[in-house]
Amino acid sequence: MLDVNNDKLIDMDEVSKDERGKIAENFNEIDSNDDEYIDLEELEAFINEGKPKQISAKNLIKDIDDNGDGTLNELEIAAKGELELSNNFTVIDTNQDRELDIEELKGFFEENEEQPKRKKRDR
Repeated sequence: MLDVNNDKLIDMDEVSKDERGKIAENFNEIDSNDDEYIDLEELEAFINEGKPKQISAKNLIKDIDDNGDGTLNELEIAAKGELELSNNFTVIDTNQDRELDIEELKGFFEENEEQPKRKKRDR
């Protein structure tokens, strides 16, 4: 219903017309591949699981980076209540510069995405 131009994608203009606002509110989270569009697969993953299939490092930085330097420090992360990042800060900060950059975040989430899949196969 939101795809008014029938291109099989939902963009920010289309989602802004959603009266319920749930998709607009979670747009960056649903858009798991950061292409600024929500496709059917991303929408289904969000609806069925209540979350996207992967966490976007780019969107995390965009949402949390208060000082605009393109990295996340412990204070910014704590202020946004990101417990997973706070609890794993030293593990994620592989270059030990006390800042999390996009590559460190991608590496952390890719590694953690693979672990649950292995556990499911082991069962």
